[in-house]
Amino acid sequence: NIHASSARVFTLSGDAMIRYDEQQLRASNITYTRTSGELAAEDGVTFAGPSLVVTADSALIETAAERGRLNNIAFTVPGQHARGQASTLGFEGTKRLYLDKASYTACPPGNRDWLLAAKKIEIDQTKGTGVARNAKVTFKKVPLLYTPYISFPLDQRRKSGLLFPKIGTTDETGLDISMPWYWNIAPNRDLTLTPRLMTDRGVMLGSEFRYLTRHSSGSIKGELLPSDKEFANQDRSLLAVQHRGNPVPRLSTSVQAGNVSDTRYFEDFGNNLVQTSQTSLERTAQATWHADSWQVGITVQDFQNVDASLSSLERPYKQLPQIVFSTAPDRRLLGLQ
Repeated sequence: NIHASSARVFTLSGDAMIRYDEQQLRASNITYTRTSGELAAEDGVTFAGPSLVVTADSALIETAAERGRLNNIAFTVPGQHARGQASTLGFEGTKRLYLDKASYTACPPGNRDWLLAAKKIEIDQTKGTGVARNAKVTFKKVPLLYTPYISFPLDQRRKSGLLFPKIGTTDETGLDISMPWYWNIAPNRDLTLTPRLMTDRGVMLGSEFRYLTRHSSGSIKGELLPSDKEFANQDRSLLAVQHRGNPVPRLSTSVQAGNVSDTRYFEDFGNNLVQTSQTSLERTAQATWHADSWQVGITVQDFQNVDASLSSLERPYKQLPQIVFSTAPDRRLLGLQ
């Protein structure tokens, strides 16, 4: 039903819907004041835009100023796992949101293991960041962190700061807590530092540096645990390098190399089945020159055995070195192929 008054106030009741630009408002009752451009809605309110879908008890929206306020809301971000609840939501334009007494999670639907609750949350989708004040981070309803201020990313754009910690317990490590910190050094370089506390063994420091340039890409990863309490107080370590390069035209290079301090390293510290079942670490360096009708390459390859149960006959072969020349000439001498 639609009712219009002499003051140019339109009242819509029933399954009412109003569209403007890319936004849509639905509710059981909507009042639109044409002179001011105000929309007031109540009872089963749903507000949808290109970057947000909100359900609320009531709403007041100023269409001309592109701002509004919704009460007792739940929201989702289309195309992302981000969703939450709040006592009130205010917005300016389609990209800036303000939430009071809010909770926010980026876990998959049906999962709220990680939850950020705050007195106030500000979301700027243009910058891809959110800011929470008087915030508390919980994991499976267990409080992990309180902070008066925290900034967090909303999408795939990279941002320096703490990543979500990993918490677990195993027979090999005891209580196992990792707290990674990410540094967005430049658009083509980043570094992740990961302190890892293992109550039965000590504190390990892990790091991963990644780079991407015009002529190369790769990563360098390292881990160090000084004085492992469960390994005769010996130092335990890992180093892994991956590199691909094209330093000059026609020349391609690659390096894949890893080393651990002992054969039990992955058994004690591996985080998945692939690591714990690993029997060897490859160490390969290659360089290949590509000409118009021929190419020549050299490969040096070795393996570190990380499974003490393997016999010498079961271990992979080394190549020190392998040189390959291949050609497919346009002109064939005496018809030879």
